[in-house]
Amino acid sequence: QDLGRLSTARTRFLFHHVHAAAAFSTGSLEQCMRHLEDGHSVLGSDRDKFIEEPNLAISTLSNLIYVKVALGYFEAAQMLLHEFHTLPSNWNMPETEDLDLKLFATSTSLELTIHTRMGAFDKALELLPVVERGMAHHADRLGPMRKAAFYYLIAYAYLGSGQTDKALRWINRLMNDIHMDESAEIVSFGRILNLLALLDAGQLDLLPYTLRNTGRFLSTRKRMHRFEPMVLAMVRGAMKTRNAETRNKIYRTFLEQLLPLEADPFERVVFDHLDPIAWVQSKLSGRPFAELAKERAMRVRAAA
Repeated sequence: QDLGRLSTARTRFLFHHVHAAAAFSTGSLEQCMRHLEDGHSVLGSDRDKFIEEPNLAISTLSNLIYVKVALGYFEAAQMLLHEFHTLPSNWNMPETEDLDLKLFATSTSLELTIHTRMGAFDKALELLPVVERGMAHHADRLGPMRKAAFYYLIAYAYLGSGQTDKALRWINRLMNDIHMDESAEIVSFGRILNLLALLDAGQLDLLPYTLRNTGRFLSTRKRMHRFEPMVLAMVRGAMKTRNAETRNKIYRTFLEQLLPLEADPFERVVFDHLDPIAWVQSKLSGRPFAELAKERAMRVRAAA
């Protein structure tokens, strides 16, 4: 409908809410961001109309932060994260266990995401005590998807900082300690992260079995991302060769295959979970993964 014909705050909010969801589903993140910003503005200017529904403020602002991170607006995302922490007082939210859980799970995972997307893996790992305290406090009420997301982000931060042994421990917790729907995206990326960590750690004896299991897992769930067969082929080739020149040729082929994926909306989810381009560039150049991830994040930020 024509936005000008919508007379109430609720219909204006719903207009932006629906358009944001539709834009997100098609990968139109700039459009999604604009509608989330407009919806957030409606909630702020007409707070009295929504004061009984504070969850709308929490979900809209957290979605806006996530999309800004995906687009490279890191400073803006961090500013909004500070605003997120003020929501309980601004919206007069009663202090409850439910609210405490929601704020911990959402704000901490968003902060971890900001740091890992920026390649600031050391900053992400500084949050580990907060994550562990929060998970212990909310152990009985934290859902499996939230737990899996924390395990994955910490594992990825350890991988990015070069601490592959600790990365593998957190990946094992993700794959073995959480009973959840294995069709979930996070499980697939956890298995892929496991392959990269084993390569980094030089544990080539474990790779054939792990690669076979991962390939079977992805095929039975009819995974459809182009990235997945690419990474499996790269690992298969890299683990078989002991020749540095041949291995680098495999990495260069993988890099050439990855570059076009960044512009593919359907493959965007890959880069939401990790930066395989920075990872393989580190293999080819010998430079630290974190250093290259930061450089790539700065280029995204400059473009934004």
